[in-house]
Amino acid sequence: YFNALYELERELDKKSLLAMAEKTEGIFGQLAASILGKLKIIGSYQRLNGIDNSGLLHFETRLSELIPSIRLRATYDKSGIKTFEDVRTLDYRSMATAELGYKTMQFIMVSMLYRWNWVYNEEKNEYKPQERIEPRISFIYEF
Repeated sequence: YFNALYELERELDKKSLLAMAEKTEGIFGQLAASILGKLKIIGSYQRLNGIDNSGLLHFETRLSELIPSIRLRATYDKSGIKTFEDVRTLDYRSMATAELGYKTMQFIMVSMLYRWNWVYNEEKNEYKPQERIEPRISFIYEF
């Protein structure tokens, strides 16, 4: 119901889909690496057996504490994957973000988020890329 692409898929009637859901099986794999505790790289993939286009890919990298009070994070997510070619193409199932933040106080971070995804234009009956920049103020408590 909730995943990395929830905001893009929130208009789908997920409650009725959930009511019809049957037991499924599939695969999930994740690789993560950390370089000197400063650079973290994470990649994951999941797919349900017997369901075409059910693949979900997630890549993420974080650079923190290299420069005091500065944080950098980038993600790439893709849903509806059937073949390797789907992974390599950018389309309406893709979303990328990059965030640059400055920790102003112990628990407060001010950041700018760049987001790139596709949106459907009903008038032209086509998907168009959308880019946006969002300012953010976040409360951060690591435990």
